Amino acid sequence: MINTTNTICAEERRPLSLTYNNNILKIGTHNVRGFNSIGKQLSNFISYESDYELDIIGLTETKTKKIEEKIWSKIQKKIKNKKSKKMQQDNIDELDNPEIVREFNKSYSTWWSGKEDNYYGAGVGLAIKKPLADRVFSVKRLDGNY
Repeated sequence: MINTTNTICAEERRPLSLTYNNNILKIGTHNVRGFNSIGKQLSNFISYESDYELDIIGLTETKTKKIEEKIWSKIQKKIKNKKSKKMQQDNIDELDNPEIVREFNKSYSTWWSGKEDNYYGAGVGLAIKKPLADRVFSVKRLDGNY
């Protein structure tokens, strides 16, 4: 009997069946439990792109604030005021560098939605590879959700 399942050998990254198709859309979700550190953002997106080769990624519990939505979608962020009333440990690396470069925004188009208050368990993000993102017609943001 021939095994015709479409499972992938995780260690070798190769299909176990003859029916496997390389031209599949790869979609993943990740509960990031906070995505405010640029280091965490970069390491995760490197993994999404090179290890898992994901085309579309849904991110939950980003702890995104409303004011950060548009900033996270840009490739570079310039920090004007280095002093902050409340400095969090996750954001210290961002405050030390006057220009934060989010390399992942060169490969992915991203949309973020956050909350103004009680953002601790809230916030979502959607990342789509640039060639696919060109087909996005519109985005409607709701408070902390899409």
